[in-house]
Amino acid sequence: MNRARILSTHLPSLPNTLSKASTQASKALSGQSRLLNTHSTLHATNTQPVNSRLLLAHSSPSSLLTPSQARHLGTQTDAQINTHEVTQASTRSAQLDQLLNNLWHDYVKFNPQVLQIHQLFVDQGDTVINDHIAFRTFDKSTMNIDQMKKAFVNLGYQPKDEYHFEAKKLRAEHFEHDEPGRPRIFISELITGQCSPELNRIVETLSNQIDADTVEQAHFVHSGRHWETPSKATYLKLLEESEYAAWVYAFGFRPNHFTVDVNKLNAFESLQEVNAFLKEKGFTLNASGGEIKGNPSELLEQSSTRAGDINVAFQEGNESIPSCYYEFARRYEDSSGELYSGFIAKSADKIFESTDRSY
Repeated sequence: MNRARILSTHLPSLPNTLSKASTQASKALSGQSRLLNTHSTLHATNTQPVNSRLLLAHSSPSSLLTPSQARHLGTQTDAQINTHEVTQASTRSAQLDQLLNNLWHDYVKFNPQVLQIHQLFVDQGDTVINDHIAFRTFDKSTMNIDQMKKAFVNLGYQPKDEYHFEAKKLRAEHFEHDEPGRPRIFISELITGQCSPELNRIVETLSNQIDADTVEQAHFVHSGRHWETPSKATYLKLLEESEYAAWVYAFGFRPNHFTVDVNKLNAFESLQEVNAFLKEKGFTLNASGGEIKGNPSELLEQSSTRAGDINVAFQEGNESIPSCYYEFARRYEDSSGELYSGFIAKSADKIFESTDRSY
């Protein structure tokens, strides 16, 4: 609430009774007490806290409180405000912990390989840190990037950059959090206006089945499908035009992949070593565009597994299709000495194909 509005609402009668000079000194303390009581009332009604220096400036003559009394009162109120802000930040951090934990548990249900790979790194003595989490969606107003990002923006994430993938008819945005150690968030969407009328008809049908209230909930980003059981015929129709569209149709809204921060691994010096280790353990990597996408001069190297197959219940019966994959990212320092924090569109373009059977 606007601070001036709070003042005009809560303080119309404050020190008018303190005008007589003969009682000025004794009533100053009474004025201080009233201000404190008023400030407590503001907190009790869940109103945005107001710095008492503003209360004093707008509602009482300068002679009501001595400078030391004013400083004391202001310091107390600033401490209360700081405590309130710390409490809010702590609450948001706990909520974000819960959301990220929920995303991970949803993800491992749809990636049959991830826990095995994760444990292999742990067995090497490493703690696995996530570089980023990626999501897929369509550009319809009920489920586009603006909808998907809400859960993260509400918990402190901020937009950083935008990317375009012309051949795949996609656009994406990535988000970062000020709190150290939080994974980047990468959300992409299919630009349906560049697709066929048939694809648009299908996506519009899906969009119409999404409840507006559900979109506002934090769990929307891992809530799966919001439409009827998918048809294998429709899945194959979408697959002919866009593997990306077919994947979203089959799996709905959930993490498409998590990403290991290779910079944080102690047992491996390079992404090449990580890839060799994974292949030695029997995992197949996405070789589209080469096993490693990007290079040190671009400040980012990426690789990924091929998505594992899982059974999906279609209207026509169960079918095994590619689901989610695990990515690995190695970042390099830029000219300022900071690790590059963005993404390379031409590399990400090939990473998308980790769920594609055709390459």
